[in-house]
Amino acid sequence: MKTKVNILMVALSLIASTVSYAKTAINGLCYELNNKTLEATVVSLNDFNNDSEENYKETSFVVPAEITYDNKTYKVTAIEIGAFAVCSNLTSITLPNTIKHIGSNAFSGCKKLAFVTLPNSIKRIEHGTFGGCESLKSITIPEGVTTIAQNSIDVYSIESITLPSTLKFISPEAFFGVTSIKSVIVKSPTPIALYKNSFPVFGNLYVPKGSKEAYEKAAIWQNFNIIEGEPTGIENLQATLDSQPSPIFTLSGQRISTPRKGLVIIKGKKVVVK
Repeated sequence: MKTKVNILMVALSLIASTVSYAKTAINGLCYELNNKTLEATVVSLNDFNNDSEENYKETSFVVPAEITYDNKTYKVTAIEIGAFAVCSNLTSITLPNTIKHIGSNAFSGCKKLAFVTLPNSIKRIEHGTFGGCESLKSITIPEGVTTIAQNSIDVYSIESITLPSTLKFISPEAFFGVTSIKSVIVKSPTPIALYKNSFPVFGNLYVPKGSKEAYEKAAIWQNFNIIEGEPTGIENLQATLDSQPSPIFTLSGQRISTPRKGLVIIKGKKVVVK
């Protein structure tokens, strides 16, 4: 009798576990829903049963903060492992501040991904998150992130990285393959813990005012060209000119070889040089 009761309890437990989760697809995104916590996880694009790369034609996504299914509202709190990994046409994605976790390899192989807005609600950048995103030129790790995992940002094309004041640890080879880096901007006045091979190359390092000496004495960080303060307008402009040379004009239409302080015109647009 006791054995039968145990079997019944296990069966009821399995049934309860099954009904506590559901799946749905809304506006091109597939979600796994937790009926107990009313939280939703983005697991893939399009059809749950069709994950071939040629069917992923979306170029831009704004993941919602919440969704409604079966008369219930679910908060979107996570991106599943590899959720967008085969989106070869994806160019931009914006994530809400309800997201607490982004799984490893979430955007791996998104070769056209050029713009990412990460939420400040996440604490960790996981392994392979942006591996092979060869169109990314810059990335800002939001305030709130404390750890950057190994090989999380393996992108040779990135030229600028901004690291938050909350960051405590950078894993070995975290930026493996980021060989085009020109500037790293750190918000923490105290040097962040990292390994010798966290960065493959060393460019300009912009640190908070008053912290230059600390970074000059810190292992690994001392390999950078350390500059106090934020990059100036002219430095940002010079980085652009280095990668894509363009003629520069004054407001009166005179062509000049070197940007002057103030307003100049590049590619038909007014640019402020500080």
